[in-house]
Amino acid sequence: MANLLLLLSDIWAYSVLGMTTYRCPEPGCTVRIRMRFVSAEESQRLRELADDHGRHQPKGK
Repeated sequence: MANLLLLLSDIWAYSVLGMTTYRCPEPGCTVRIRMRFVSAEESQRLRELADDHGRHQPKGK
């Protein structure tokens, strides 16, 4: 159910606010980056940050 709410939230952000959402693919990780009006280079950088769990995982894990 929680995944459905997150998906609906992402759809709403895209359709109403025009925001793109990138999520960490690691199960259980809650990192989500939303953006709009960014350059292609910045979008790529943020996508790579979201995809690389090692760069945003909590310290000590």
